[in-house]
Amino acid sequence: MTTYKPVNPESFGHLTWRSPSHYKHATGMGHVTLSPREVYRAAALMPVAFVKKGQRFDPVAVAGQTADHNLFIGPDGRWLVRYVPAALRLQPFKVIPSGKGDAILCADVESAWVSPSGGNPFFEGDGAAPAVQPILAELTQMLSESGPPLKAISDALQEHSLLTPWDITFIRPDGTQVAHKGLYHIDADVLGKLTGAALEALHRVHALPMIYAQRLSTFHLPLLDRLARMHGQLAPAPTTGLDSVDNLFGESSDDIIKFGFDAPPKP
Repeated sequence: MTTYKPVNPESFGHLTWRSPSHYKHATGMGHVTLSPREVYRAAALMPVAFVKKGQRFDPVAVAGQTADHNLFIGPDGRWLVRYVPAALRLQPFKVIPSGKGDAILCADVESAWVSPSGGNPFFEGDGAAPAVQPILAELTQMLSESGPPLKAISDALQEHSLLTPWDITFIRPDGTQVAHKGLYHIDADVLGKLTGAALEALHRVHALPMIYAQRLSTFHLPLLDRLARMHGQLAPAPTTGLDSVDNLFGESSDDIIKFGFDAPPKP
């Protein structure tokens, strides 16, 4: 259960918060929402796809062979690759548009990472505590990118018929096949036939980097089959063993694909 409330002294002045030490609460999330700036980092380590939300298509990290099971979470709750999507990493916080052109920082009062003591204070003196400030800045930036800029990218992808259902079939450890439903990806055939004018239109809304990142990320699909086979062999271990798990999957901080930027260019 989640109960998000605006972060103010009345609701949170007597409480503290901690960053997540595990992600067991996300084991049922077979794909995780990404902000536009996260797509490039995530695509270097895991498959990226799109899911339809109303009339818009949003980017997600594909984390499981099915939509209800996250293979990137180990038996002890550790995230098994180097990059953790902000939707999980920044909990218990989120920002909500105020309707007045700005955003309201909220926190989940029911979260395991909110408690009366033992963590970081939400407030110090007359304002938000220093530890809250970078989280607010990152969430606000993500919200700004996930509004009209992401809608413009989604509209352009649809206008040029670049999104097509992604019927991915995975192999379970017992040898049976299973599909992750509801995903879309960039149609390589359609992309290859686009004219200069169409490519220019996609460039104007900063869609091209996301297109190519999604295409490159498909090389990580076999990782999900490998994770499924190995999940049964992984026993809970101290968090200090993370490097050995990373080595098992061949990941390191040097494996990040460089696109020449960390986020889409500003309009």
